Amino acid sequence: MFSSHPPFQIDGNYGFLASITEILVQSHNGVIRVLPALPGSWPSGALTGVRLRGGLWACLTCSGALASLGIRRLSGDPLRTVTVVYTGRREEIFLAIGEERWLVC
Repeated sequence: MFSSHPPFQIDGNYGFLASITEILVQSHNGVIRVLPALPGSWPSGALTGVRLRGGLWACLTCSGALASLGIRRLSGDPLRTVTVVYTGRREEIFLAIGEERWLVC
């Protein structure tokens, strides 16, 4: 385990996973930042079913750069704009509850 100190250190294990998620996608103040800190040693990968602030859910794939991004509104205010930012590109979308949108880059 990532935190091998007895007894089992659940906070260290969850903290590690949370930090990896923040490298791939961040959601603060109604803005979703995608791949804000992707390490160069991770040339490709995918993130599936991560929950974001504001009642949102996301999946993404990348191969050196963002290939696709899916966002679904699970709950929250459907009249609130979802702003997606990726390397200077900014897109604002509206999603009703249960609606999903895929952005292909």
